[in-house]
Amino acid sequence: MSEHRKITTIDAAGELLDWSIRVLLDYHSPLPSIALATAADNILAHIVRAKEGHLSLKEALALERHSHPRENPEPMDTLRDLIRYGQRDDWLMAGRDLETEAIELIVRGIIDLHGLGGTVSYEAERFRHWVLQARPELREDEG
Repeated sequence: MSEHRKITTIDAAGELLDWSIRVLLDYHSPLPSIALATAADNILAHIVRAKEGHLSLKEALALERHSHPRENPEPMDTLRDLIRYGQRDDWLMAGRDLETEAIELIVRGIIDLHGLGGTVSYEAERFRHWVLQARPELREDEG
């Protein structure tokens, strides 16, 4: 008999981010990492919208129409929309640095998760150390 575990939506987002980090660091697979981080982003966006109680008109129309990212520009929307809505335009993937995309989406997810009171397991700290070593060009200038 399997045990049923109760999980909050914030916990689910945190678990997805943890797996996104594991897939990126342990398996060196940025595209599945992006898919997992995108799922976490979807959950977190839903929580934020529920807390705010409304969407702006532009956001509501973009969600309803699954608009192209050029019509509703946000960082990371091109690849996120490809995963979310299944847009098949090959040009969306051309020349993309998938590892950087994964890193940016994970970082944003961790920040959003903490802002909502959720936590990411030790994976967030492992991820931070990895980024500092493997991608020092992404570090902010000190001072």
